[in-house]
Amino acid sequence: MSDELDNIPWHLIGHAYGYATDTPAHLRNLTSPDPAVAEAAHWTLSTTIVHQEWVSDAAIAAFPYLLHLLLTSSGRTRSYVFVLVQEILEGIVPPIPALNRYHVWDHLVDDDDDEWENDDESDEATSDQGWDVDQAEALVYPLALAALPSIMPWLHDADPDLVHITLLIVACCLAKDGTHWSSIQLYADAESRSTFRAAYPYLAWCSGHPAALAWVDETATHAADPLVRFTATSVLARWATSMPDVRYQWFIETILGHDAAFIAAYRRVPMTNHYWLDCGSVLYARSFAERAPVAAAWLASLRAEMRPLWDDDYLALLILAFGVVRYVPTLERMDLHDQVMRWMAHKAFATEKGEDYLPLRILRDFGLPWRAAAINGFLGLPNAEHAGFAEHTNA
Repeated sequence: MSDELDNIPWHLIGHAYGYATDTPAHLRNLTSPDPAVAEAAHWTLSTTIVHQEWVSDAAIAAFPYLLHLLLTSSGRTRSYVFVLVQEILEGIVPPIPALNRYHVWDHLVDDDDDEWENDDESDEATSDQGWDVDQAEALVYPLALAALPSIMPWLHDADPDLVHITLLIVACCLAKDGTHWSSIQLYADAESRSTFRAAYPYLAWCSGHPAALAWVDETATHAADPLVRFTATSVLARWATSMPDVRYQWFIETILGHDAAFIAAYRRVPMTNHYWLDCGSVLYARSFAERAPVAAAWLASLRAEMRPLWDDDYLALLILAFGVVRYVPTLERMDLHDQVMRWMAHKAFATEKGEDYLPLRILRDFGLPWRAAAINGFLGLPNAEHAGFAEHTNA
């Protein structure tokens, strides 16, 4: 198999930094007995043939060799190759949009908005993959599906890192051929580790298979492990055409328990996103009365946070509070909405270093006022109790 690398015209195939003439040497070095050489080869391949979720022509050409290494190597070589294989599969055809961190909110991002200031990246062109998606899929996925029976046993490996990456590869394969779910369900039912068992509802969702949906429904009803039941309920709410109100009630009660250990365990489950963002994806279309306690709990947590906040933190709060994925002026205003807006404005403007553009960007993308004057108008400021917000100008 290694000799076949010489039959590939690497001088005509591109990666992130030009023609891939260096790629065969790095692929061979993955099996080097010298740990430093193998690690360097993996790092280089991770920044050339795949790069920040981008997949190059060189990665597609290298895929048969990488898959061969995956099935025949061990130790660090296998670990390195596992990551590369997963990145190539997911980079070509992601399993399902819901496994993407933006899923139902991906349309909120609009970097070409001329209204946004200080956005140096707004004129950047979308990267051209350089290959046809259908052709790349036809070259890569049949090989992965053929290897799936040999990959499945690693779902029960003792190495948690290996199990994690195997779950991701299986997710990609199930998205292409959901009939493999029957084999995967055997691993799901035999898995005893809570963190990994809780990931199987996502694999079921990837498959799109009716038997998988039935399994998720059964798991959401009868799972003894609250973490497994929680992820199954989360998947069922987004996959099934309907879900009984009693399951939503249990889901909300679990969130309001606000158990830090439970949230920490959820964050370790493969294929989950930001905990509160996932909660929002389940609850955003529910009634305000149901959502409000959850939104208030998350707002209280955010007020106490000392860490830097990220876009997912803000997005989760807006989704839970407003119950939409994009604000519309006809939405009935509640006091909670004003509390959220005022807190985000404080995060944006009440800083010693000037404006924090992250909450402003999230407000803008969500369709809410984001300039200081517009926020003041939305909140009815200034008034006797609050002077309103003023935009900083940095020196």
